[in-house]
Amino acid sequence: MPHGRWSTKNGQDWSTLLAGLPYDVQASLFNRLQDRTDLNPASCYRIPLLLSTQRLTVNAGAATTSSFRFLSLTAVYGISRSFDNETGSAAPANVSNATLVYPSEVNIQISFNQGATTWIGSAAEPCTLASIGDAGGLNATRVDPIVATMNDVWNLTLTGQAGLANAAFSTVTLHGVKIYSAGGQV
Repeated sequence: MPHGRWSTKNGQDWSTLLAGLPYDVQASLFNRLQDRTDLNPASCYRIPLLLSTQRLTVNAGAATTSSFRFLSLTAVYGISRSFDNETGSAAPANVSNATLVYPSEVNIQISFNQGATTWIGSAAEPCTLASIGDAGGLNATRVDPIVATMNDVWNLTLTGQAGLANAAFSTVTLHGVKIYSAGGQV
């Protein structure tokens, strides 16, 4: 198959819809779309995905959970987070009493297939928020694309390590692209 040409055996051409996306994202989406004879590629369109959790409170030794629900066929290929500790960032008059909390003190886990498949982090191999995005939380960490289908739910758990000094707050955002048709969700 020539680079950039995504046509199925029955002649459906997905090239226009997938053009301009990273090649691994094109391949992942084409793998899901190629057998969809119920869809006309010319009637499909894509929009960017920015799907965030609500602001989550993370306490020492405790876990907080949230979830992502996908409304249409979606390729996720980036993840970012914001992180703040109001006790440390709003320094009191006596700055020596301020206790900062760091993203490396919060573990993250994202799973799907009703918890049967772990995407990021696990009990055996924890991942910290410090490894996601840049220090300012402005840039997404690029990950291999993973495709979520309509109505998939991914569960997210943030766990504060036992040594976490104060409650911290975080929002986790997934980045990618979602596909719709003229008839609505795909």
